[in-house]
Amino acid sequence: MEFSLKKKYFRLQEEPFFHLVTSSIEIMREMLPLGTVVELNPRHFLPEQSTSSPTKVVITERYIVPTGYQTYFPYGGVIYPVGELKKDATIYFTEPLITNVVHTGYRDEMEEAFELLIKEDLLVKENRRSIEFSTEDMKGLQSEMEAKEGLVKDNGTLYI
Repeated sequence: MEFSLKKKYFRLQEEPFFHLVTSSIEIMREMLPLGTVVELNPRHFLPEQSTSSPTKVVITERYIVPTGYQTYFPYGGVIYPVGELKKDATIYFTEPLITNVVHTGYRDEMEEAFELLIKEDLLVKENRRSIEFSTEDMKGLQSEMEAKEGLVKDNGTLYI
């Protein structure tokens, strides 16, 4: 990749450029607080669970690192209004799946401090990235889920 700034040209290899861009996105991205209700794009659910309207999810977890992966899921939550009726009913998702924020959870200075600290730990010190930026980890996780639960995939889309 080559770009210019004030008549000076810079060149970066593809991998360092990708790392720079994804790091910038993740550091600058504002995280939604716990208790936030979001609508997720319905086309990412199993066909028999799919509806034409978005699925509402309450965010109950953030920055979830699947065992054995270098990436993380920004959010985890439960279906609204059902909640967690059975163990392991949490849906893990990334920002691009969110189509609408229905209600924003409580945010104060402690929330803002937590967000800065967790970003420093995960993104800077541990050099982790959101799973949305890792094709390799997405494919690995998809294969694990298909083997474990017999999930269906269609044209590379992971249905949860």
